Amino acid sequence: MKRLFLKNIFHLFIAYFSAIFPAGAQNHETKQNFESLFPVQDHGYISYDIPPIIGAWFWGEEQFQPGGYEEFIDEASKHSLYNLLTIGFRVRGRDITDIDVHNQVKKAVDYANEKGVKIALELDPRIAVRKFEALYPDELQESLWLEEVPLSNHTPVDAVVRGINLNDHMTGNRTPYISLRGSLRHVYTYHKTAEGIDPGSLKEITDECEVVFSSSDSVVVRLPESNGYKPEHACVMVTYTHLVPDVFAPHLMEFTRTIVRSYSDIPLAGAMRDEWGFPPSFPADRMTSGKHFWYSQHYAA
Repeated sequence: MKRLFLKNIFHLFIAYFSAIFPAGAQNHETKQNFESLFPVQDHGYISYDIPPIIGAWFWGEEQFQPGGYEEFIDEASKHSLYNLLTIGFRVRGRDITDIDVHNQVKKAVDYANEKGVKIALELDPRIAVRKFEALYPDELQESLWLEEVPLSNHTPVDAVVRGINLNDHMTGNRTPYISLRGSLRHVYTYHKTAEGIDPGSLKEITDECEVVFSSSDSVVVRLPESNGYKPEHACVMVTYTHLVPDVFAPHLMEFTRTIVRSYSDIPLAGAMRDEWGFPPSFPADRMTSGKHFWYSQHYAA
């Protein structure tokens, strides 16, 4: 039985390597690429019933130099089966709305088309956050932070609520989604029981509180003394505004369409966004703890 098993394994190896290295392969000089296996249609696009072979190409500063895109395209066209490359970049000082970025992409696409390689470009508003901020300063993403503090019967209490800077796969070496400013939203007092907050004791005291200090990374709120009244806890609600478009921003689609239209003169194979949504919050228990939420006026509306 053991000998029969080994014999079958041997035959499988022979079949496997015969498929990879067929007889006469040494004399086969023509590169078997995607174009020879699946010819492109007359209109220049890949047939709908044939999925493209996609390679992700992330540009660095070197690709923005004169002819800086040629080497990679040459290598991809000669030594790979990729027939569609996606271009994305996370380079400090380079925005998708910059005219020099547009012009360099156009040259790269024209060159790639000559080599039989199609290009899809990442046209994402997160690669132009400063431009979006300048146009729509009131449509940036916010985060909501809750801080519970015990009240004092006789003296005011200061509550400190700190914010954070965020970043993700879209920031690279660009400016992260920094916190731009913090603002007090609401302060509520309440009485807590073994079952939780007593709903009947809930009271807003925002107008009775004082913002002692407010910056991009912290907000200090002074709460009045409770004077012996039943509510002995307060929840301070603070928002931080981040340098990234609000997911629900009213002008986000218009801003994105403008970007897409600005590249309509380039024969791209398509456009894309990479994992769109709220920026991440690490560690994740900040969200699950119930103290940190995504927020904006447009999201709340």
